[in-house]
Amino acid sequence: CDEHTCATADHTLIAAAATTDQGADAETTCCTPSCTGYSCTTADHSLKTDAATTPRGADAEAACCAATTTPQKCTGYECTGNTKLGENADTTDRTDNPQTACCVAKKCDEHTCATA
Repeated sequence: CDEHTCATADHTLIAAAATTDQGADAETTCCTPSCTGYSCTTADHSLKTDAATTPRGADAEAACCAATTTPQKCTGYECTGNTKLGENADTTDRTDNPQTACCVAKKCDEHTCATA
């Protein structure tokens, strides 16, 4: 696999690429999602500098994220439920609970009624 170049976006070679045969489908056998695009959930952690070539693996947080010297901001955090990033996401620290620290409730004018 170490002779294969992954064609799928945000994928990188598996950790055992040097000892794994490509097989019939090298892309499936040799490639795995990389850390690119992963959103670290631990406060004050951000993607490692080699995220593009680091496989996410079973524990993406451990594989992809490392402590940063400055707190990570809310920008880029994906809020869940009927919430969205607050207006000051670029200056707000994520903390250990980014959903609470970064997200605000969506207002009714942001909803599209589905009932006929």
